Amino acid sequence: AADVICYQARITALAAYHAFLPISAASERALRKRFAFADSVLVAHSGVADPLPPSIGSGAAPASDLPERFIIVPTGGDPRKNLLVVIAAEAFNRSYGEQSHSIVVVGHLTDKQRKAVRKLSRRAGLSEADVLFRSDVAAPDLAAIYRQAVLCAVPSFAEGFSIPLAEAVHRGTAVVASDIPAHRELLGAGPWLAAPWSVVDMARAIRTTIRSRQTVLRSQQEALGDKARPDAVRSRIIALLTQLLRMP
Repeated sequence: AADVICYQARITALAAYHAFLPISAASERALRKRFAFADSVLVAHSGVADPLPPSIGSGAAPASDLPERFIIVPTGGDPRKNLLVVIAAEAFNRSYGEQSHSIVVVGHLTDKQRKAVRKLSRRAGLSEADVLFRSDVAAPDLAAIYRQAVLCAVPSFAEGFSIPLAEAVHRGTAVVASDIPAHRELLGAGPWLAAPWSVVDMARAIRTTIRSRQTVLRSQQEALGDKARPDAVRSRIIALLTQLLRMP
């Protein structure tokens, strides 16, 4: 109850602010549903800065303990991240004769959650070696894992932005993602988007994206633009703060 009251107080207080830096247009739309902005309010989409080392010229060497062909799923214990649909989609594709891929899960899951993932994997016909877990991965190592991956899957039910999506695209790895407003904004509409609740649709998106990875990647890089470039994010924030300081 205390958390609910605190959250509601913060939402109510938003109406008193003079400037907003939503991380995406999708976040701005959600914010505007809460209350009407005054005419004097400043709004700019900041984006979110990619926190990993640049894609070229730095980063760790390829990890020797990873499979030859794998899909990276950056996730955590929050059910909103929807990890299980990717595992089920991989099993679905294998059942129709598609090339097999391991799943490398990067992020913190509890022991109980890992056991649940392994249980579903076995039921779907995947071996224990098909699903690997990596937690507390250093930034250079994570950048290297992205570059090694055949594909990055981001199947969340909801996001305001998606840092893993930007991390993957900046490292030259095509992305399959859930068809939600933030992902459409960052990647553009295309066959790489799938209904997050549909195993069949996620499997279809994985198949089609893998078959034309470079073409998909170029489209995604163009759609993402500078939304996650650290210098561009910094410039947008500074520009809004400069306007704010000039206000009476």
